[in-house]
Amino acid sequence: MIFGIFNLVVLNIITVCQGYIHLASMKIYRHDTNKTNSLFGYSLAYQSGIRRLIISSPLENENGQVFTMSLNSSKIETVSLDPKLLPRTPTIKHNFWLGATVKANSNFFVTCAPRYAELKTIRKPIRTQYPATLGLCVLFEYTDSDTYISRRLAHMSSEDRSIRAKTFGENLDSMGWSIDLANSGQVLIGSPAMLTGRVVLYEDPYSKDFPKLIYKMNQENIARHNYGYSLAIGEFFDQSTVYAVSATFGFGKVYFFDSKLQNIGIIKDIEIGSIFGAALCPAHLGTKALLVGAPAYFDKTYNYDVGAVYVYLDQTEEGWKKMLLKRKIKGLSSGSYFGHAIASLGDIDGDNKDEIVVAAPFEDGIGAVYFFSGSGVLDGLSQPRKIQPKGFQSFGFSLTILEDLDGNGCKELAVGSPKDNKVVIFKTIAFIKVILKADLNQESDKEFVLTSCIDGVYPLKPENITADIVIEVKLKNAAFTTVTSKNGVYQYEVSMAEKRRLCKNFTLEVHEDAEKGFDYEIMSYEVTASLKEHPEEALEFDPSRVLLSDESVLKQQGQKWKDDTSLQEPQLHLNISTSMAQPYMIGSSYQETFILSVLNEGGAAQAACMHLVVEGARVIAHPSSCRRELDSLVCRHNHVINTNDFWINEILIETDYLTSIHDTLTVRCDLYPQCGGKNVSSYEKIIELKPYNYMVVITGQSNPDEKLPITVDDLHTGKSFDHVYTIYNFGLTNWVGVQSEIVLQNSQFIDYSDAPIKVYAYTSLIECEIGNKNRSEEKIRVLCKIGDLGRQEKVVVVVAMNIARDTLKFDSEDQNITVTSSMELLLRDGNKFLILNTTLTFEAATVPLWVTLASSFLGVFLLIIIAYILYEYGFLQRKTKEKLNETKKEVYRQSVRRSMMRESMRAAINRRSAEDNDILMEEVVHESDF
Repeated sequence: MIFGIFNLVVLNIITVCQGYIHLASMKIYRHDTNKTNSLFGYSLAYQSGIRRLIISSPLENENGQVFTMSLNSSKIETVSLDPKLLPRTPTIKHNFWLGATVKANSNFFVTCAPRYAELKTIRKPIRTQYPATLGLCVLFEYTDSDTYISRRLAHMSSEDRSIRAKTFGENLDSMGWSIDLANSGQVLIGSPAMLTGRVVLYEDPYSKDFPKLIYKMNQENIARHNYGYSLAIGEFFDQSTVYAVSATFGFGKVYFFDSKLQNIGIIKDIEIGSIFGAALCPAHLGTKALLVGAPAYFDKTYNYDVGAVYVYLDQTEEGWKKMLLKRKIKGLSSGSYFGHAIASLGDIDGDNKDEIVVAAPFEDGIGAVYFFSGSGVLDGLSQPRKIQPKGFQSFGFSLTILEDLDGNGCKELAVGSPKDNKVVIFKTIAFIKVILKADLNQESDKEFVLTSCIDGVYPLKPENITADIVIEVKLKNAAFTTVTSKNGVYQYEVSMAEKRRLCKNFTLEVHEDAEKGFDYEIMSYEVTASLKEHPEEALEFDPSRVLLSDESVLKQQGQKWKDDTSLQEPQLHLNISTSMAQPYMIGSSYQETFILSVLNEGGAAQAACMHLVVEGARVIAHPSSCRRELDSLVCRHNHVINTNDFWINEILIETDYLTSIHDTLTVRCDLYPQCGGKNVSSYEKIIELKPYNYMVVITGQSNPDEKLPITVDDLHTGKSFDHVYTIYNFGLTNWVGVQSEIVLQNSQFIDYSDAPIKVYAYTSLIECEIGNKNRSEEKIRVLCKIGDLGRQEKVVVVVAMNIARDTLKFDSEDQNITVTSSMELLLRDGNKFLILNTTLTFEAATVPLWVTLASSFLGVFLLIIIAYILYEYGFLQRKTKEKLNETKKEVYRQSVRRSMMRESMRAAINRRSAEDNDILMEEVVHESDF
């Protein structure tokens, strides 16, 4: 089961309008260079503490260059780098790409040269030097003297480098194609281009310690290519720090790691080749969210690289530690690369949701940037704003958010276009929330008073607001006229600069019919509000001018019945029916229907409404007459509910995301015969929720076997074995926060590590430690978190055991010793239990009979082969024996002859004179030297 369910996902193709950004405020910055392809603006970052924009230009020279621009003076300066930190070997000619990515916080910025290389020596088979790519990263810290000091970040340790690497090439890296910084100062750096990819974490970048390698993940979902393509540090799953790492190759993935660098989650794309994970952007959309860019996404055979952005919501608040795919936003045209870069502007319009910027850097050969409201990102109801200035070729390739530069409380936006060597800065427009209210009251048979009021929700900045609102009142009944208008329409303007509630009364009079007099039953009205001048259209930027947020209430309509005491009071009764069974089995459906049927058994109801609250699930569809307000759904009836008439509302509830922690689903409704009146009736419908716990199964086995033979050598050296428990969820319920109690045998001869229990879930790896407080003389009890167990998922729990050296004794060869463990899965409405045993059997060091027979047969066979070979070469044949005898006789004769010659020579020598002996000695010595 994929981590990140996407049933009922809202899929939208965007349409656009203008706004958010003041286009006329655009300022273009260039760097004076003779190179046309220096890629100035390839990556951008912002140092808020000193108001400087960091701009990279990786092809400015052979190493690459980084620049800073003061937002106070707009002066662009080169950042100096100590040459010792980036040494260049003359034989290495390629560009190092310093500035491939830059990231900054208020204290420092970090950039890397991922193609940096140096010569490394290989000793085998002969000592040779080869170029080795070892990405080099540098930290730049701003000083009081208005300069930067640089320090080189440590490379990986050789031990970490050797993990999963066997060859010289696999030990290389390309650190620095991706970087992210935490507010605490932690630095996360990715190397996606070498081996399968690597990611390292510098917990203290000022320290000389080696960085920590982030690599532990479930083998079923291991990254094989492009791991570390994009990085993000956010707060997910109720944890202060979570590291998100993407791997874009094939079916893209995003891995989540906790502060202990354990893999705690994963989301996967179902589209191959979309480069899912090219951009990661944490945001707040009412809850914690992650936006994932897939710029090569396409959905039809005749388009390509359209791009898409996936919106994931953290489900921790719902009790489920998973990321929910809420919506997929598609780009507009082929080749646009929509989603290549994503940034969060923060909450501009005050709806507790961040506004989002998404770039499509190659759209129409120019590039474009889209601005989404936080609500628009989630529901797609509001149109994004599009910025596409002319004169660019890659507008939006890089994005970064700047602090408020003009005092209106809104962050600004910097956009890079590296193919043009340009950087653009835009100013953003603030928002206010406007709430319009209207009410109609009868003063007499002839006169009514319509009161319209407008109020605002104002941000802290800008302090001064410039916004004129046009209010239009329309009367829908010919019986009405106003004192000041003959056509039933009246307009007036109010200024929001006063920051207070503004109301206006209209006296309405009814035409008197000559025959019927003031005979009427109902009177209707409609009041609307709109902004008189739109600030994004102004030629000059004014920080006091604002837009109206999507959360504004800009329309009110109502009706008034003639006051007549003879009329019967309405008597409304509500019946709530549902398609859900009672009790409801969690996971048995994706959605369910609730029907709220209102019957009027009294007099006509003029303006009935209901306030609806659903606890435990989301409302995904409702009638158009209903509007979301805070945590409730307000439904208004726009017509009269006459006696014995029904008013029926049908709402659709999303039940697919109910989990095992949900006990009930509750629908509460307050019914008003007259909206805003004091007469209210309350109703409630509670559905009991039950999980499918009987479909959770535990199986187990002893590894390598249930019977483990122990030899004499094993008694002295030790032996390892495992108990493996496999938990299957064949049911329909998604289980959340499952725990288990594992009981281990506490014996002198069994040795456990500090964390002998490892839980391999689909998306995570959890280690369970043994505490001393859980030990008794015979047992060790461990409360171990299993985590989430989705439907059709399995979790493998491995308990590692080791027979300690020289601790186990067998009283006899027939004795067996049993080692036992057990697991109890703690589930709601009934636990699951399993015991595993391993039998240790003693085996003496004896040779089996079949081994003896086989060895004897092999020995005889080898002797036969040797004899045959000797025979073929003449050994042991008779001719050879006769020749040998003749040779012996000949040797014997020669030995007798030599013996006789020595005797005759000895006699001759004795007859020679001493003078002859001297001559003989001289001759002998000369022969020896030679």
